[in-house]
Amino acid sequence: MSASKSIIGYAVQLGGAAALVVGAIFSVHHVGIAACFLGGAAAMYVGNKIKQTGV
Repeated sequence: MSASKSIIGYAVQLGGAAALVVGAIFSVHHVGIAACFLGGAAAMYVGNKIKQTGV
C-alpha cells in the first residue's frame, strides 16, 4: 500500500508543478496565473504529504 501512496504523491506533485509552469507560460491575466500558482502550490504540498504518509 505504501508504494501506491508514494506513486500517487509523486503524480500529485507532478501535476502541481505542471500547473505552475502552465500558469507561468500561458496565462495572460493576473487572476489566471494566480489561480494556477495557488493550485499548483497546493497540489505540491498535498502530494508531499501523501508521499510522507505512504512511507
